[in-house]
Amino acid sequence: MAPRDHYWQVSHIDCAATPSCDVVGPVGSFVITPVPPPQPVSPADNATVTTGSDVTFTVYSAIPGDLGTRIIFADGEQITAYGYGIGGDANDSYFRVQVGTQPGLLTRTVARADCRLSSSCPLVTGPTQTLAVVAPSVESSPPPVPSTPSQTPSACHRGFTPASVAGHQVCLHPGEFCSRARAKQYRRYGYECTREGGRYRLRRRG
Repeated sequence: MAPRDHYWQVSHIDCAATPSCDVVGPVGSFVITPVPPPQPVSPADNATVTTGSDVTFTVYSAIPGDLGTRIIFADGEQITAYGYGIGGDANDSYFRVQVGTQPGLLTRTVARADCRLSSSCPLVTGPTQTLAVVAPSVESSPPPVPSTPSQTPSACHRGFTPASVAGHQVCLHPGEFCSRARAKQYRRYGYECTREGGRYRLRRRG
């Protein structure tokens, strides 16, 4: 039910009590308050990581075990708690991402696809933060090999397809949001990115 004021009333049929046979009770009401958007926990805003490294993002949600929690990157790519998350602890969800091999700023926004608001599951967005991706220092170990489609996540939930999309190691599943600009990359793994109700979602090919 949507967050707002809701009203209810009970009635019963009793033709002996009233000519209309309809006996109604008093009107009751209750309020459903909106759930606040998810919040980033770590890494901190403007934190620094080296190119090609694995980064674990922690996101807090007021809903325990919130599978609608997701991280949206600046290029439109999304990773979700269902399939991409590597675990949860009460209200925290954890996402493991391999950052790209080019230095720069990685901008991401935490959000929730809230299907309780409407059937279109609108996004409720939280803060936007950045992560500085820098080249390793000379004293550090050699830089990692650039990501390729063959370098996929070590584990995905059953029913998900491990893949490398836009430099991110992800797990694909029908019905997930997708980026139309990455359609060719999805096809490598047997998926189409199709428009449904104003949003693009993954569907298995053929």
